[in-house]
Amino acid sequence: MATIRRSGSGWQVLIRRKNHVGPRSRTFLSRDLAQSWADAVEERTKKGFRDIPITLGEAINDYINGPLMLHRSAENEKYPLRVTAESWLGDICLKDLQIKHFAVWRDERLLKVKPNTVMRELRILRVLIDWARDERGAEIKDNPARYLRVRGTGDARAPFFTDQDEKRLLFELSQMSNKNHLRLTKLALATGFRRSELLSLTWRNINLNKKLLYI
Repeated sequence: MATIRRSGSGWQVLIRRKNHVGPRSRTFLSRDLAQSWADAVEERTKKGFRDIPITLGEAINDYINGPLMLHRSAENEKYPLRVTAESWLGDICLKDLQIKHFAVWRDERLLKVKPNTVMRELRILRVLIDWARDERGAEIKDNPARYLRVRGTGDARAPFFTDQDEKRLLFELSQMSNKNHLRLTKLALATGFRRSELLSLTWRNINLNKKLLYI
């Protein structure tokens, strides 16, 4: 199903299944990472898809068994998606979805969770509907979820640090005897890496010649 071969300084995975949905090739720094991705694609493909999703619930289930499996935050995203799939909104045909449906969904969710949580779930639904239309061939003229707004929040995440805050933080870290704190903080600020991603880095994740870092 998948072929793994050398490609420059990395390892390239080629997916050969006809019913595979998603990228057909990716290159990784190590063979272990390449094999892990190939195994994930194999598991996802075995579960298969129905022909074309008709309802939002069907699209959500396909998404959970498809692209979501490759997300780092898959486990956190599964629960709210399943809740939506099992709700009245999941029974709405994709072609009939309107902003009023998402407005009712939003107001219901705001009674249970905070606005930022609703905004996070809405972002997932926006991506999911685009995927159902563009990659699964669902009958959707437009994505109404992209026009919905959530009171008390915004689409863009506000930065936690100002430039002055960053300078002050880096200065204080520079005074510490362990310089790794400063190095890791600079890397986190430059890349947005999570703490677990920073602490799990090894030399095999780094390509010094190309000045690239893989996670």
